[in-house]
Amino acid sequence: GFMEKKILRRKTNTSIILFVVLFSTMLTLASFYDLQISKILTAGHLSPETPYGYYANSNFFFGLLLEAVGSFPIWLAIAVFGAIVYCNAKRDSFFTLKNSSEKAQNAFNAVVAFVGLVAVVASIYFLFADSFKYFLKYALNYKVKKYSAYFGSMLILSGIISPFVIKFFDNMSEDKIKALKTIAFVIAVAAATRIFIEGVKLPVGRMRFRAMNCLGDFSYYTPWYVVNGKRALTDILPEAYLSAHNIPTWEFDDACRSLPSGHTFAAGMSYVIICLPDIYKKWDNVIGRFLCWLIPFVYTGLVALSRIMVGAHYFSDVLFGGTIVFLGVMIGREIFICKGSHIKCFMKDKK
Repeated sequence: GFMEKKILRRKTNTSIILFVVLFSTMLTLASFYDLQISKILTAGHLSPETPYGYYANSNFFFGLLLEAVGSFPIWLAIAVFGAIVYCNAKRDSFFTLKNSSEKAQNAFNAVVAFVGLVAVVASIYFLFADSFKYFLKYALNYKVKKYSAYFGSMLILSGIISPFVIKFFDNMSEDKIKALKTIAFVIAVAAATRIFIEGVKLPVGRMRFRAMNCLGDFSYYTPWYVVNGKRALTDILPEAYLSAHNIPTWEFDDACRSLPSGHTFAAGMSYVIICLPDIYKKWDNVIGRFLCWLIPFVYTGLVALSRIMVGAHYFSDVLFGGTIVFLGVMIGREIFICKGSHIKCFMKDKK
């Protein structure tokens, strides 16, 4: 009714204003104090004299752990996406082709199920591979190379875990797995916003704090709004000079890709659980919604903090990384779950 629409409009306005104020305040703070914040938060965690040099000290458990496992939410979200798609296609409830034969529908379901299966296996593979890569770099100061044994072992782990993921969703009732389709669509929209992360990193070419820390020269710092162009450390300084300052050769290309934070984006895929109370009515209460908002914000915030503390990113980097994925989740939720209700509430009723 009219009153419900008015209340929803008021809530939507309040949410938008709150978001704009918070984001603008944090971005303004980052614009002036990015470098100072990094110097304060990295103090005691980055020592060029250590064998790691470029990375955080080996005893900084919080930072190194979250660098290794902080990206888990994006891989788990994609695994959930794949499992939901696979199970719906298997039960012929993903999408019905209009005016098509049974053979065509079955073929379509088979293709969709295969895509879902690949998504599960690939995401579990990258979950292990990504984590193990960081362990090797920080614990052993060793860069993972394209060894077949490494890829094979990660694939075996994925092959062991993936069936359990599929089985978990396959045991759900018909109604529940159908309802979860909207979650799969939200995950797809949120994951697609990753293109903004990759599209900005190269042209901005912002040097990471830890690279400048190793060089002992912070004159290479640039604010988030300065576009430096695609560059590597070797475009700025000789390779021999960089190696002498304990910067690993495999970081020469990556050291100027600070903005935005990919790790924070990946952690922010956990925002998808905000949608769960919309699907499961038993969670649709004050406590349920509070927890589904609190948990992803706390987790993403901790990963963002760790990224600054290890010198990988600045405050503005993690702010943009977390905000991009949050907006992706909110857009997906608005389209597939809320059905545009927060937009329609501003439209005039037809007479």
